[in-house]
Amino acid sequence: PFTTDDAEFNALLAGSVTIGYIPTQDLASKARLTKQGYSFAPWYGYGFVYFPYNYTNPTVGPIFKQLYFRQAFQSLVNQPQYIKQFDAGFGNLESGPVPTYPKTNPFQSPLEKKGLMYPYDPTKAVSLLRDHGWKVVPQGTSYCINPGTGPSQCGQGISANEQMKFNLLYASGNTEQTNEMEALQSTARSVAGIDLTLSTQPFQQVIGTAFSGCTYSTPCTTWQMANWLGGWTYAPDFLPTGGELFATGAGSNGGDYSSPVNDANIVATHTAPNQSSEISALFKYEDYLVKQLPAVYLPDTPLQLTMYKSNLKGLLPQDG
Repeated sequence: PFTTDDAEFNALLAGSVTIGYIPTQDLASKARLTKQGYSFAPWYGYGFVYFPYNYTNPTVGPIFKQLYFRQAFQSLVNQPQYIKQFDAGFGNLESGPVPTYPKTNPFQSPLEKKGLMYPYDPTKAVSLLRDHGWKVVPQGTSYCINPGTGPSQCGQGISANEQMKFNLLYASGNTEQTNEMEALQSTARSVAGIDLTLSTQPFQQVIGTAFSGCTYSTPCTTWQMANWLGGWTYAPDFLPTGGELFATGAGSNGGDYSSPVNDANIVATHTAPNQSSEISALFKYEDYLVKQLPAVYLPDTPLQLTMYKSNLKGLLPQDG
């Protein structure tokens, strides 16, 4: 393991690793590595990239439970920009829990194939917040001015003058992820007055924090949003039913998202009597989470831009 991209790239330049990766910020040096006997192959996983909200957090969990907030926040994620500026053009747009790569994936529903359900749209984000009782303060911190549970109010558990201030923990050592999180932080505050405080920890600590046993009876106050880098890969269980991820109480449901409708949809994907029914059930599950946004969807970028010694046999294809 390497703690930073720079350390790994230096080892690659020194020829001391047989299989490594080239960080996107160092792609200009790919020809140099090729001359040193390396070959290049982007490696995509069969999965999707996301990071969870902590719905059990007693301070901000009630905000996360509001669909309008999740719609607004997702509308501030500029996936095309992230791919172009931070990932050297490598990546796929993601709007749900079923992989968009490969494009021939038979489990991707017609709805998800249409593209992003909530594309980058700062105007929509601001409108959603204002329409639900928030005083939007661009370059500042937005706050609730109309508490209550009505259609134009902030929502259950949100008090008057409560601010949109959140902590976002993410894994250190990856330049692309740092760039994405800093861009999101800047956009959220400048456009919608959503104040994100960023902090970093090593990958293992972020995972440990996000999966520390939070429940609604024993809520976690140690984190609010957590991005451990990479999301989820469906392997070796390639059917993307989501039972491990978003079912109530599931082991990999780090933020404790809970929806009876979603739970029923997942059960249907597990108990379908035939393949046709299974696909239909899977599309229903998928479309629900495309619309409900249980987590923040990010671009599906390669697991790594692999560089490997050209005389190495048997490595490809990596995507299998």
